[in-house]
Amino acid sequence: AADDPKQLGQKLDLAAAYVLEGMFEEARPLLDSLPDKLRKPPGDAARGYSPEAGTARRLAFQWTLLHETLDPGKHDAFDLLVDALTAQNSGVDERDSVSSILWMKVFARYAKREGYPVIGAYVLRGFSDYLGYLLDPRRSAEPAERVAAAAQNDEVTREIARLAEGAPDADGTTGAGADRVGATLVRLLDAPRIVPFREVPLPSPFKPMGLTEEQEDARWEELLKPFSFPEDFAPVRAERQGDEAVAIGASQDYDPVGEISRGAYWVIRSRDGGRTWGKPIYTGLRIQSPYVVRRLSNAPLLAGDHLQVEVKIEELDASSITFPPIGLRAKRVQEGLLLQIPFADLERDSDADGLTDLAEERLVTDPQSPDTDGDGLLDGNDPLPQVSWTAVMDDRARALVAVLGRISHMKSMAIIHEIPASGEKSVDIMARARRATLTDERTTFIVADRQDFRSLLTTSRTVVLTAGELELARKKFGPIYAYRLPLFVLDHQQRRGLVIWDASWVGGSLKLRRSGPDWEVETMSDWIT
Repeated sequence: AADDPKQLGQKLDLAAAYVLEGMFEEARPLLDSLPDKLRKPPGDAARGYSPEAGTARRLAFQWTLLHETLDPGKHDAFDLLVDALTAQNSGVDERDSVSSILWMKVFARYAKREGYPVIGAYVLRGFSDYLGYLLDPRRSAEPAERVAAAAQNDEVTREIARLAEGAPDADGTTGAGADRVGATLVRLLDAPRIVPFREVPLPSPFKPMGLTEEQEDARWEELLKPFSFPEDFAPVRAERQGDEAVAIGASQDYDPVGEISRGAYWVIRSRDGGRTWGKPIYTGLRIQSPYVVRRLSNAPLLAGDHLQVEVKIEELDASSITFPPIGLRAKRVQEGLLLQIPFADLERDSDADGLTDLAEERLVTDPQSPDTDGDGLLDGNDPLPQVSWTAVMDDRARALVAVLGRISHMKSMAIIHEIPASGEKSVDIMARARRATLTDERTTFIVADRQDFRSLLTTSRTVVLTAGELELARKKFGPIYAYRLPLFVLDHQQRRGLVIWDASWVGGSLKLRRSGPDWEVETMSDWIT
């Protein structure tokens, strides 16, 4: 019975309660009563997911955490804290080392004392998010469960506030003076959408083809055979008239929408019958927002100085989005429409900065100013168009560059479902799923403090928004699954680090290690809905 895990756990819980109250001498005898063999986690031979091994690791960590709290050593606490995070499961697994508010408070206070308050805050906020799920009025829950969750959430909120006490003010990171570009972005996001087309009924001579899905697939593949498209271009429709050729494709380059659609429509033009193609032109037309381009049409795509594109309205009902999004539905459907889109409107670059006005609208840069952030770089050449660049780069900035390089160049794991046909079975929906297309124009959207990016040199475009700006962008454009870094921490020697990232439907964790002036990034885990 002396080695009974339940009784030992209760002793450690009592010791933890004493520690939180500052009653260290009362806690020491309880710690001393834990057998020596249980003060260290099981060795490699016990690795695995057995309940016994999990419980042994939890007890060993909790003993170590309390021991280090009472008798702090001279070593960096980074490893101990990170080890807990790698096994941490938002407080919903009894084998989790910080599986209750009691242990989260001990953990967070220890992390703060050791100079890692962000780690403690991350754990507390993760549990708060879980409690928020329990308190969601749309979720069915027992009254007692909701009352308990509300009480726990209040306690977590108080502990987060305690963690912030005494923290230095975020000097220079808030207010209009600190982020001059912020006011510009809000103005841009509040502005009406640019509409580069005119919607008209499909003229009667161009009545819909009325083909079955199988017939349409075969005809579409036949029509695309003569064309040779640029690498990574995903064609939806193409047409040639003499030396003039045009194609419409789909890409998530400017539209990180995860698994709910292929992104938005792009256009490429050729003056030599399709042997060579110009730079892809962004249309601003997101798929299912509300239009879907018909792959086949009796209406010619090329019409002199403009495109005429047969579409249907199949507007995505945002309330139907789940992960994975196999139950998407339309809130509005209408057939027999034509969009007249002047090439001049697609290609307009009012400020001559290398980005069309439509591209600037989606990238949240100013189409009337060639340098939105005022750092001397044209928006079309600026890898961080919302961040005024400075030439001072420290180890944290170099580590952040390495992290951005990893997540921005990862192959997309999105399996695109889009809105299924009425009555379509799940097996057919999965069979029709597609992969996302990304090209050299791929842009990373991230929610972060722009101050952290001011000295970064990135190799690809990154749009940095605040949480409030992202919400405005979503209201204007629809879903945007931007990256977030809920945890980015380096050890005190600036030689190791841990990053946890997510983009709502996908996420993971990265281990960082400095090698000379550079940072090596290792993937620890990935998840996808």
